[in-house]
This record gives sequence, C-alpha cells and structure tokens, in this order.
Amino acid sequence: MMHFVLSIQLCSSYADSLFDIYVQTDGLKWDKGFNWFMSDDVCDFEGVSCSNGIVIGLDFTNFGLSGMLPDSIACFPGLKSFIASNNSLLLFPEQLCAYSDSLQYIQLSHANLNGRVPECICNSQYLQYLSVDNNQLIGQIPLERIYRNLQQVFWLNDGYCWP
Repeated sequence: MMHFVLSIQLCSSYADSLFDIYVQTDGLKWDKGFNWFMSDDVCDFEGVSCSNGIVIGLDFTNFGLSGMLPDSIACFPGLKSFIASNNSLLLFPEQLCAYSDSLQYIQLSHANLNGRVPECICNSQYLQYLSVDNNQLIGQIPLERIYRNLQQVFWLNDGYCWP
C-alpha cells in the first residue's frame, strides 16, 4: 500500500498547489480555467468548489489537461469530489489515495488513462461513485472491498477486468 507524505513546502497553499497542477498539465493550452490566478481566492477559480474556504471539489471536465497530475493534487485535505473527464491524462492519479477519509466521488471517464486503478482506492471508506469508463485501463481491483458505500461504478468499454 502506498502512502502519500507530502512536504509542507509542496502543500504550502491551495494557490501554489493549483499553480503546480496548471504548470504540470500544460495549463497554457487548457480549454477552460481562464480565470485562474485572476483572484487571490482559489474558491473563485473555475472548477474549484469550496466550503468555508476549504477546497472540497475539483472539476477539470473538458479543461484539456495533459500528462500526469503532480503530487500536489494530494494537497487538498477534505477533498470530496474529483472530476477530470474528457482530458488527456496518462495514468490514474494515485495521489487520490491520500483522500481515503474524505473522497466520495471520482469521475475519470474519457480521460485517456492507461495502466491500473491503484488498489489503495479500496481504502476510500466514503467512496460512493467511481467512473473510469472509456479508458485503456488493465488489471483488477477487488471492488468487494469498497462496496460498503459504493452506489455506482462505471467501467464499460475499456477492457478493465473487475472481479
């Protein structure tokens, strides 16, 4: 099992973490998120949802992200929802495993993902929705370990093997 221990410097602020995501996923070529960094409040950024100043949702649908998400994606304690559908990411962001005590919703359909869904996702005790359909994922993940709260799972048309 992988654990994500991030340095305090890496997670110094939400703005720094979002800037790192912007840089590492070719933000200059994004199709959305043009208002990023026009405000000092990250809660005003397109695709960022907050509650009482805490980032609880990231929705990068159709942003045009490309490459791999950086480790700074794990710098949002309390994240409940992560959506990155219709992008060109390389791998399932294993950093999402850092949110096993908060993440409820993962939507990564049509994200051009390769490789495997990390088994540590099974430790996401509050996960209710998981969608990884229309990607090029391989392998298996023991869904019975996360069924306790899971309400919907979508994985069709990608060749992914589920027990």
